[in-house]
Amino acid sequence: MRVSSFIHFIHMRVVGLTGNIAAGKSTVAATLTACGLPLIDSDTLAHAACAPGKWAHRRLLAAFGPSITLDPADPAASPIDRAALGALAFADPAARRKLNAATHLPIAVALLTQLLVAWLACRTVVIVDMPLLFESGFWRLTSPRLLVDAPEGVRSARVQSRDGLTAQAAADRIAAQTPAATKRGRCRWVIENEGSVQAVEAAARRVGVELKRGAWVHWAVSPPAVGVVVAATVGVLMRR
Repeated sequence: MRVSSFIHFIHMRVVGLTGNIAAGKSTVAATLTACGLPLIDSDTLAHAACAPGKWAHRRLLAAFGPSITLDPADPAASPIDRAALGALAFADPAARRKLNAATHLPIAVALLTQLLVAWLACRTVVIVDMPLLFESGFWRLTSPRLLVDAPEGVRSARVQSRDGLTAQAAADRIAAQTPAATKRGRCRWVIENEGSVQAVEAAARRVGVELKRGAWVHWAVSPPAVGVVVAATVGVLMRR
């Protein structure tokens, strides 16, 4: 049984939310959160995992050296220079593989910890917001999945305007991700972000309604519900 199927079976749907750079995933994430669905942000996990003194920070220093920190004179105590590291990784596939090797395991541990906390809190649905859901292999932990997509030209213009990048830098970032066309077949929903923000939000709300439908079935096999059944069964047996 796949990990995602097992998590689903024990009551919690772990929904993968992804989208290539500048596709509009943040708008969808905010809308789903507003619908009352709990969300785990992989970028937040990554920031925490890469803080000075943390496991991923040490792995990054071992992989790239002190030049990727904001203070190379004191790298162990210095935050990672995310802009410099990102520029290096997006421009060089070998550097990108080193970055992934250094960070994916610490992020995976943090993600699994958050999922365990959500399960113990009796969540029936949890959204995992992860830009590199497929590239990292984490998509196997999720079912169903939601992809946010937009035409490449639109995304290039957005990322240049948003991040102040050149056209080439934007192209490097777009090329570093698996094309959205190859992800569609593994996603239950695809939200096309070509129109207004209101249209994207409306599409996200429809997904939110569908996710919340039938939540009681998942709650029925949640830890407290199972505990009640077990306690009742033990009580009956003890009275015999």
